[in-house]
Amino acid sequence: EDEQSVWTVFRRDVQVAGLPAEARYDADRKTRERDTLPLLWAVPYEARRARGQFWAFFPTETETSLTGILNAPWKTNADRQNLLDGPFNRALLQQVVEVVGESLAALYRNKDPGYLLDLLPARSTDAAGWAERSAAAASAMSVNAFSASACSGATAIRPSSRRAPQPA
Repeated sequence: EDEQSVWTVFRRDVQVAGLPAEARYDADRKTRERDTLPLLWAVPYEARRARGQFWAFFPTETETSLTGILNAPWKTNADRQNLLDGPFNRALLQQVVEVVGESLAALYRNKDPGYLLDLLPARSTDAAGWAERSAAAASAMSVNAFSASACSGATAIRPSSRRAPQPA
């Protein structure tokens, strides 16, 4: 039986020159020579609280409580199985947080608004590993910003232009 699944993929081309100097210095030579770096977040449509995984173009052993796959040219150990803590990976994680925050409106489901909560990472205090702690802490800020804009009467980015309910 051949199983297929549906994914939504969000992509950002990260400008290498726009990364902090410390992050560029921490990157390998080939990465520093590139103009842009691909960063992708693939979200399975049927996901409900599934553990996510970091990929460096192939799966790594580093997991995250953010649902889906985070694919980027992460700096990894010699066997390419684990992400290394350092300025370059932390700069890419900040980009991940921005991509996730910008993607929430596109993932919102009117019939199932709680779906977004199932995608997001655990609290930073419950996270395992440096990468997940960093992403979870920064993601909390993105969720708060998304919630604030939804409650301020901002128009949702949806095919229909309904306004968010106004607080009483």
